[in-house]
Amino acid sequence: MMKLGTRVVYSMLGLVALSTVVANAQVTISSVKVTVTSGTSTAVYCDSSLACGPSGTVVWTLPAGGQFVDVGQKLVLAQTGLIAGVGGNFDTSDRAQPGNPTLAECTTTDHCTVMIEINNVQVYSNAAGDALNAFNADIPSNQTQTEASQWGVDVANKPNYSLQLGYADNEHAACPAGGCFPNPFTVASGATYFFGAGVGASGICASNCYDSGALLITGKLAAPTAVGRMTGGGSIFLPDGTRVTHGFEIHCDITDVPNTLEVNWPAANNFHMDTLTAAKCTDDPNINQKPPKSSPFDTFVGTGTGKLNGVAGASITFTFVDAGEPGTSDTAAYLIKDKDGNTVLSVGATLLTKGNHQAHK
Repeated sequence: MMKLGTRVVYSMLGLVALSTVVANAQVTISSVKVTVTSGTSTAVYCDSSLACGPSGTVVWTLPAGGQFVDVGQKLVLAQTGLIAGVGGNFDTSDRAQPGNPTLAECTTTDHCTVMIEINNVQVYSNAAGDALNAFNADIPSNQTQTEASQWGVDVANKPNYSLQLGYADNEHAACPAGGCFPNPFTVASGATYFFGAGVGASGICASNCYDSGALLITGKLAAPTAVGRMTGGGSIFLPDGTRVTHGFEIHCDITDVPNTLEVNWPAANNFHMDTLTAAKCTDDPNINQKPPKSSPFDTFVGTGTGKLNGVAGASITFTFVDAGEPGTSDTAAYLIKDKDGNTVLSVGATLLTKGNHQAHK
């Protein structure tokens, strides 16, 4: 009997390198979370669909189902209001938050790391300094330092969208040559969608005051191989007779839901995927799906995070192949690790004994 901690390791032939492929021709932004942290303080900013936690501030209320951003369209997220007695609710360089410490600048001696998650997937992390933390160059209690910064280079460049960072600030010193706001910013200045507002009155200027980090998400055209989903499951047997079963519904666009995957093996071991973090759907010319295939792909390679026997922090890398009906030529491969990175199940590409994988448009 195999217990948790016992490692079952077989050939990993059949697991291939992963790359993130996340949509076709557009993206729907359903959640955004920004975490700014150092050894002294952590501030979290998110949309209303998420739990920001005790150090968090809900900044944005996205439309039900998320904000659709088509090819070439631009979505800007900035501060949307005032934290009473503190300032704008997306003042990321000062880590503004309702509770103590209400402000904690990101300085040369107190470096901040910025981490950004879009649709529950981490897309950016940087401790070297960027526009959102005033490049770790805030001057504590200085009311004249201008933090305004135009949109920089792409910090996340996905097949279906790009992400850029900027900073809006007209409440400190005079505007720099590039202006107080990154451009485009509001809908009037060229953004397709804008979630932001002036704080009204900050004690420094009378109206239309901004002191705010800003995100620019631009829709891009993705490859058609990012279209589709795969469903199914089945059983495989390892050389020692161990039976492994799995079942799933997964999308080539990780922003599409649901994305579910369960793997079970003796004795009573279970991996439950909570988040599909990367996906690549490809068409292998050596696989002839019969009857005629109804999908542009036959091979799904993915990674995810979840729980191993109820303990969070586990991960999986997998490859599922749909080689046509009735499923006897379909294969599965998995690599499952526990929260500490220890391999607990490693199986190379193996034919299904029972079951079927089905790729869909």
